[in-house]
Amino acid sequence: MSMRVPLRHYRLFSRQPYIELDGSEIRLRLPGIFGRKVWNLNVVDVAVVDDELSSCGDSGDDWVVEEPVKIPYAVTTSPNGNPNLELLFRTPQRIPSLGVLGAKTIELSYFGSRSAAGIRVDGLDLRAQDPQVAVRSLVAAGVQRVDATGAWLRTQRQVTQD
Repeated sequence: MSMRVPLRHYRLFSRQPYIELDGSEIRLRLPGIFGRKVWNLNVVDVAVVDDELSSCGDSGDDWVVEEPVKIPYAVTTSPNGNPNLELLFRTPQRIPSLGVLGAKTIELSYFGSRSAAGIRVDGLDLRAQDPQVAVRSLVAAGVQRVDATGAWLRTQRQVTQD
């Protein structure tokens, strides 16, 4: 049985964006960015940041990720609103090809997303209608819960000390 986590959006002007959880698959439907396309991800490849968990106290001052980290904000409502849900990927994932307006909205290259290499991102910032319910739903579906973006990325990416 699939379950949907609704994302905030302009109610009168856009189709409903959501995260759909179905077994071992997560589907991201972001009509303002991907158009009619749906981004399919495996649950085991995704982690969700839970801001309510206590941080481990790791400042991260002594390490640097070797490759730049890309976690774009997939704006589904006003860009003035801050994201309240962060998904991270175990390995960088190729984002689906973007439309012209979608590329401008997510601030990624239209042509880069359509090239053979594509654009790979390390995560995605979103704005859920209810972030606590979204985190609980994702974790119940098997998504790993993490408390700090930087500390988790350090365990998943090549890092070097400064």
